[in-house]
Amino acid sequence: MLSRPIYHFLPLYGIQIRYSSSSTRWIARKQSDRFTKQAARQNYRARSTYKLIELDLKYNILKKGDVAIDCGAAPGGWSQYIAEKIFGEIDSQKVYNKKRRTAKSKMDVQSDEEEDIDDKNDFSKQQDVQNGLVIAVDLSSIEPISGVNVVHGDITDHKTIDKIKTFLGNRKANAIFSDMAPNFSGKHLVDHMRSMDLCEAALSLAQETLGPGGTFLCKFLMGENDKELRTKLERNFRKVLYKKPEASRKESSEGYFVCLMYSSDVK
Repeated sequence: MLSRPIYHFLPLYGIQIRYSSSSTRWIARKQSDRFTKQAARQNYRARSTYKLIELDLKYNILKKGDVAIDCGAAPGGWSQYIAEKIFGEIDSQKVYNKKRRTAKSKMDVQSDEEEDIDDKNDFSKQQDVQNGLVIAVDLSSIEPISGVNVVHGDITDHKTIDKIKTFLGNRKANAIFSDMAPNFSGKHLVDHMRSMDLCEAALSLAQETLGPGGTFLCKFLMGENDKELRTKLERNFRKVLYKKPEASRKESSEGYFVCLMYSSDVK
């Protein structure tokens, strides 16, 4: 069935805008999306926050007093949640359950390679809960978030890395998150390769700043180089899992590698 065009009025100027059929479908999908609605109700800046919440609940990544770096942080939804967890302001289980009270998460039935991951982040236990630190990094501007230190810069630029290290001082991170995505060209292979480059840059940062036992979470676009990236991750982490959270759109080619127990001794 053909969708009818949507008309949007700007009363002040007497202007009527007619959207294309593709824009109409996008607007209709956004208006009906439960994650978008939930983000608005709970004051998160992006629906993608629920991807992180689901993975955090599954793997117990964030704890009070942790040090965390959020790469590709704009507009700031992930950093909002990270700060709330690190500074002990929310119960993430309650936040997530408000979204769906009875439906069972798909993550609960994905049991591959997940045994023996409790208490994985040994380094996190060494942190003072009063000294939590959150660093958000992005090329785009980020409106201020309570408790979050913003670094405006390119993660592939050594000057940006130096700014991150300045915030860290002599501390190491417990968790590094990368929700970075390339500027889409419309050509999947090109976008995939650019995504791999961003993952490599985030991994390089992790190798310099992540503490023993730490967690690395990165988004990637699926393609022919997935296995090569996973092999590199397995050289640095004792357990590497592939996940696609429920909040990821079904038609999207994105996935996440959840990398647990960082160690330079892994072969």
